[in-house]
Amino acid sequence: MVFGVGMLISSQRYARLFKGEIETLRLRALDQERTYGVRSLFASPVRLSGPVGSAVMAVPTPDGWKEEIIEPLPRVYHNLLAWPDAHESRALRDLNGNQNLIVFNETNHWKMRMVYEILFTRLETRHFVPGIVPDSGLYSEPGVYLAMRARGPSDRRVALLQSVDGRNFDYTLPAPRVRGSGSGQDLQATLQSILSSRVLLVRLKDLPVGPDHLPVEWRVYLFRSSETGQFTVAAGLAKRDILRMGSERERCWRLRPALAATFGSEASTLESQVEESGLQVVRALSLFLPGIAQIAVDFWMDPEGRLTLIGLVGCYRTDWMQRSGELQAQRLLADHPVRFARLLSRMGVKLHVDFDRAGSGIRA
Repeated sequence: MVFGVGMLISSQRYARLFKGEIETLRLRALDQERTYGVRSLFASPVRLSGPVGSAVMAVPTPDGWKEEIIEPLPRVYHNLLAWPDAHESRALRDLNGNQNLIVFNETNHWKMRMVYEILFTRLETRHFVPGIVPDSGLYSEPGVYLAMRARGPSDRRVALLQSVDGRNFDYTLPAPRVRGSGSGQDLQATLQSILSSRVLLVRLKDLPVGPDHLPVEWRVYLFRSSETGQFTVAAGLAKRDILRMGSERERCWRLRPALAATFGSEASTLESQVEESGLQVVRALSLFLPGIAQIAVDFWMDPEGRLTLIGLVGCYRTDWMQRSGELQAQRLLADHPVRFARLLSRMGVKLHVDFDRAGSGIRA
């Protein structure tokens, strides 16, 4: 018996399916159906909201994408929307509020101020939270700061600031590279203009480090097991993306070689620390955001090996794993949604904070 799972995508992406622009998605869905007996049905959440018991959904076939009227609707949904618009956000809330339906990864973009507030409530994750500088007290002390966009998608989402006196600052916007300086009085307006957004400013313990003496994001990929429901590490790596800081190339490394290039003999210990820290973060967040099923957690590391959380990604680029040679992990995470959906269907319950215990021993 083939089990159907709903894949929630934007209306724009839905239209692109029929133009032949996303063939890799169709071929992967067909392979997953053959391998796991799970059929992927694609639709915008806007099409599924309301009391209607059926919807037209995109179905992958060997000959291309086709539309079919699906009735009754699937009970389990994987949210692939990274930046839903207002209509899609409302429809997602309606779907998630329906007690007869199960939505996992119900949000793929996390507002960092909210994330920091959640993690600060837990003793085991409090030290990952940088000091958030209140708007009324900006740039009053010397040190290293990270300015992030408060909202909205952009590849220009962060800037690094340094000051030796708390009054005058040098800043670097990694990609595209912009460097400048300014005083505390006018720097906030300058950064808001550059980042095209209100700025969330956090204070770091020190400058981040990485291979080649340039900062990287230390990323760990985590997922909820399709057998037990417990969070598990799939892979880790170091990547230089927006944090190129003068280098024009994107680069990535496997986690331990990158740590060895940066910290030498301490690499093994720090590898375990990064992985365990990622698990601590996602376990804490899942108490408040129980729909998380897979996530990438990004840290910065200072010269002392201390970690600061700088980002969470639910809808992430898998090519970083391909570049670093983590092909097995890449395939595992690509197949994870359909395997996990099958487990949720067998459980017959919505995701909740006791899922680890409720799912223990269940085999997908």
